[in-house]
Amino acid sequence: GSQDWGNTGNCAGGDWSDKGTYWYQGPCNGGASWLTANGLAGSTDDYEFTVSIWNEDDDDSGVVWRYTDKQNYVRFHHTLNNAYNSGRKPALSGCQGLGSFVVVRKAGKETCLKTHNWKFTKGKWHTYRIISLASGDTKIYVDGSNTALVTLSGTALPPLAEGSRTYRSKV
Repeated sequence: GSQDWGNTGNCAGGDWSDKGTYWYQGPCNGGASWLTANGLAGSTDDYEFTVSIWNEDDDDSGVVWRYTDKQNYVRFHHTLNNAYNSGRKPALSGCQGLGSFVVVRKAGKETCLKTHNWKFTKGKWHTYRIISLASGDTKIYVDGSNTALVTLSGTALPPLAEGSRTYRSKV
């Protein structure tokens, strides 16, 4: 995204590499990293997935779902240093401070839907389980908890841009 730096030269397009049992994004990226499940791109079905993320530093990172394109998706975003919005007035996503956020990007405009004070621990694996229903209802679980860290109702999620595939069955 526009807040990333370092994605030029040898790092053009990011620096993700397949390490066999995990994907690694090394020191080329300097702003924010969002993991996208490309196999689910454009899906209007109910689905659930689990991903584990290890943060080497305190930069922003997160998980993207209901991805249609770079301008339309939902993201669970967490940060220890707010690099993604650092110095932006107004903030790109409307989410400020430290902790975790649910952000909807629709037609390139970001809206902060929900905030939570949960913070990741640097240098530790964290597991995120996302359950996303076609109705827009979403639950996010962290580190095997049986209690959802974040719950969203379908009415909280706006429809995506006109002409794009929708992630809600009701508009």
